[in-house]
Amino acid sequence: MLLKKEPYVNVLRDLDERRGYVGSRYMGNFGIRVGEARYRYDYDPSINPSVTNAFAAAAFRFGHTLIQGLVQLFGGGVQTERRELRDFFNNPGLLYGQNGLDRFINALVTQSVQGFDNLITKEVTEHLFEDRRHGFGMDLVSLNLQRSRDHGVRGYNEYRELCGLGRARTFNDFATHINPQVIGAMQKVYENVDDVDLFIGGISERPVDGALLGPTFLCIVGDMFLRLQKGDRFFYDLGNQPHSFTPGPDLLSERGGGIRKVGCGSPAIPRPQFGPWKEGSGVTFG
Repeated sequence: MLLKKEPYVNVLRDLDERRGYVGSRYMGNFGIRVGEARYRYDYDPSINPSVTNAFAAAAFRFGHTLIQGLVQLFGGGVQTERRELRDFFNNPGLLYGQNGLDRFINALVTQSVQGFDNLITKEVTEHLFEDRRHGFGMDLVSLNLQRSRDHGVRGYNEYRELCGLGRARTFNDFATHINPQVIGAMQKVYENVDDVDLFIGGISERPVDGALLGPTFLCIVGDMFLRLQKGDRFFYDLGNQPHSFTPGPDLLSERGGGIRKVGCGSPAIPRPQFGPWKEGSGVTFG
């Protein structure tokens, strides 16, 4: 399925019809699953792969809700240590201690993320890039909102409508996808449903079954991933292009490379358990 004239509406329509086709199945449903060692031949020059404002300035910043405020450093024969995230901002010296880098990577590999919701750790809402002389830092959520407004990103209600969820007339209309207590908090900040920022509305939605994101962000992110894969002729696994990789080893190398080789190649770093990410594992996210 290629998204062209009405990308967001098509994504949500197909998602509604096939409610279980999310996560790995969702990728397969929209034809964006990455293959094993073979080319794809579905490049479409009519698809614009440019990164959308809604994706860059709001939807793909959903990861800010997943940030852990405490980092547990361990391994390398050094006593386990818990540090607040603010301790690492502009402070690379923490990596230079005994097995410092390995201990930090251990934390990144083994520590769980927070849940996807409207709650974000104060380590980035009150202490982002904190200057210890002053005891406070920047607010990441405020930066996200101001950036979206500077970029002219439309409000949450506009994208609800674009994604086929229907346009809300009152705050109570949000209740099909947002919990009542969160709606109550919105009403204290926003005078009208059309005032709600896309980032705030997106992270406030309940995740779609089997996925990490709620329907509006899933719609925007899914559309962007499809555009990048189908509309970018330099996407690494496209065939019949002057720059295409050699079939087999080169493609496998691209799919298996990156930071994983660095992490898994160190004996000091625990071997990650990738079972939950395998198809048929029965594990759901959200």
